[in-house]
Amino acid sequence: MHNKIHNKERLLIWAFFLKQIQLTIILDHNFFDLLFFDWKWQRASSVLLEGTSYPTGGENTHAVISSHRGLPQAKLFTDLPKLTLGDSFYIEINGRTLAYQVDQIKTVEPTDTKDLRIEKGQDFVTLLTCTPYMVNSHRLLVRGHRVPYHAKEVQKEVQKVSENKRFFLYGLLAACILIFLLLIYLFRQSFKIRNRS
Repeated sequence: MHNKIHNKERLLIWAFFLKQIQLTIILDHNFFDLLFFDWKWQRASSVLLEGTSYPTGGENTHAVISSHRGLPQAKLFTDLPKLTLGDSFYIEINGRTLAYQVDQIKTVEPTDTKDLRIEKGQDFVTLLTCTPYMVNSHRLLVRGHRVPYHAKEVQKEVQKVSENKRFFLYGLLAACILIFLLLIYLFRQSFKIRNRS
């Protein structure tokens, strides 16, 4: 028996890409309707594919969550193709965090749904988006199977991500300052040369 997803309950999906959290979406959803979320003042939509399982885990379940990519106002599944076999993504729902390890990545025709079926004894979640970018003639399916969630290990990874982002921002700021100082120096040198001539 699956836990019911109530209206306005938030579902958070996130993953690590190259030591950065690139995929983070929140769904405030109604049963099989378009799912709307607000994240960092951005508004967009995603959907729990009709006929698939609730994304609350358990044997004999296969939830399929579909979202756009390349929207100017929100990233959504823009970075989904960066996931590779063996990577993990996480779903937070009903106060629980579920971990899934990517075991299958496929590009299929829009009408090909055989990889979205429930398999006996399995706990799957598939993330679905259109591909290629701007063409959208096919569907990218990134499937994960349920694995144990180790909060301490994930928290360490989150801290690494935060540190990497902080160092990147510091480096970017330092580079901007150096470029600004260099431009001032070049401008002053050019001004001196003009005055001499």
